[in-house]
Amino acid sequence: MKSTAIILVAGGSGQRYGKSKLWEMVDGRYIFQHALDAIKHEIPSRQIFLVVPESESAQYKAALDTYYLGEFLNIVIGGATRAESVQNALAVIPEKYDLVLIHDAARPMVTPVLIQESIEKARVTGCGVIVSAPVTDTIKEVDGDQVVRTVPRKHLVAVQTPQVFDRLKLIEAYQKCKDAGLAPTDDAGAYEYAGFGVRTLQHTAPNFKITYPSDFDLFAGLFRTRTLKDYLPKYSRQVEFAIFVVSLAAIGVCFFFGAKSPLLYAGIWLITIANLVFNRLPFRIIWLMLLFLAGWASHLLH
Repeated sequence: MKSTAIILVAGGSGQRYGKSKLWEMVDGRYIFQHALDAIKHEIPSRQIFLVVPESESAQYKAALDTYYLGEFLNIVIGGATRAESVQNALAVIPEKYDLVLIHDAARPMVTPVLIQESIEKARVTGCGVIVSAPVTDTIKEVDGDQVVRTVPRKHLVAVQTPQVFDRLKLIEAYQKCKDAGLAPTDDAGAYEYAGFGVRTLQHTAPNFKITYPSDFDLFAGLFRTRTLKDYLPKYSRQVEFAIFVVSLAAIGVCFFFGAKSPLLYAGIWLITIANLVFNRLPFRIIWLMLLFLAGWASHLLH
């Protein structure tokens, strides 16, 4: 299975925000730490490369000195542009990582589920994957204040992060852009220019970038409305099937062999909860049906 390193870009001057936005706090944590939290939930053992401005590197190191990511968190000095910052991180990522996930630290609403799904799609398709959202506003092309035309929304998406790419291909893509004198505005643009395929992963959950003070107020309000589902990753089909097999074994012990232990019955309830939380709908339905049938059979046999 391909392994993934994480680049968390914490650059930006904060000119539109009015100050360094990543040092704002919600629930006792800085904005960039909320993005780190989501990554930690999903990938606790992979290396994270936090790209920061050189002028703030000491401040970041001090803030993260006791942060629980420990040895898996690496501070990288950024460049003059986002592209340079990402390339600085790519230069220090170990060869053992095949994929790289790039995320903006100014998008603190990212969830472990979104991170996992983007990585999984990149593995399955072999293409770069960019998280996107449907465009809901009407888009106009303008010249100054003069409307030129209305741009059809059908084939438009709003591009966000995380974005996942093959590490070596992304390095090659940036080199090709550099040789051609191009300055791509995002990583996917470089990937596209090099001729590598890029797929979208569309979603509708809030994942906006904090650009203006009003964005921070919105994040602070939305953060407190999150549910457990936002933080629970969707496990692979193999893990789901394993949970289901263990469930069948437990129900067989408890019901068909007449086990009377309260602990075993408590285990049945815990396994039922695990199926309802972690497994997809077909597994849930089958499990509940088997639970009913096993109870009925147990009543007849005992």
